[in-house]
Amino acid sequence: MSQVLEYAGRVADYLELGELIALDALERRESCGGHFREEYQTPDGEALRDDESFTHAAAWEYVGEGALPIRNVEPLAFEYVKRASAATNRTGLGTCVRRLDWAARTGF
Repeated sequence: MSQVLEYAGRVADYLELGELIALDALERRESCGGHFREEYQTPDGEALRDDESFTHAAAWEYVGEGALPIRNVEPLAFEYVKRASAATNRTGLGTCVRRLDWAARTGF
């Protein structure tokens, strides 16, 4: 394969990844960490989380060319870290609690 075709394939992969990231961001109807959306914030401008709907890990499944991927979710259980909003957490880590709990459970 020529180097130009190889580079074109990589660009196409990055474009597909960008599309998937945008699709995932649109699916998330809350603000949390890097997923800040202006329409989901408190009157003070803090992130407004929806833990009831988005306390899970999500993975997208490819189902074929031209078809929308399927969003698979796995619920998260918080055993080691107490969830808190950034406004009530003095360390400023409230929006990252989900990732911290996952890291504690998996030893990552």
